[in-house]
Amino acid sequence: MARKRRIASAHKQIGVLIVDDSLIFRRVLKDIFEKTSTISVIGEATNGIEALDLVLKLNPDVIVMDMEMPLMDGMTSLQH
Repeated sequence: MARKRRIASAHKQIGVLIVDDSLIFRRVLKDIFEKTSTISVIGEATNGIEALDLVLKLNPDVIVMDMEMPLMDGMTSLQH
C-alpha cells in the first residue's frame, strides 16, 4: 500500500503560478514549463495584487514572480 502511494505522488504535477506584467515573458515561461510532463502552469497574474488573490484560490506549489510590476511589486507581495 505504501509503495502505491509513493508511485502516485511521484507522478503529481507541480503547479506553477507565473506573475509578470509582461505578456511576452509570461508566454515564454509558460512554453518552457509546459514542455515537461511534471510542471503545469495553473495561473497567471500581471501584478502582486492579482498574485495574492490567485495564491489563495489556486494554492500553487511554485510561484515565479517579477520583482518590478505596477500596482504591487514582487517584494511587497512577498511580505503579505
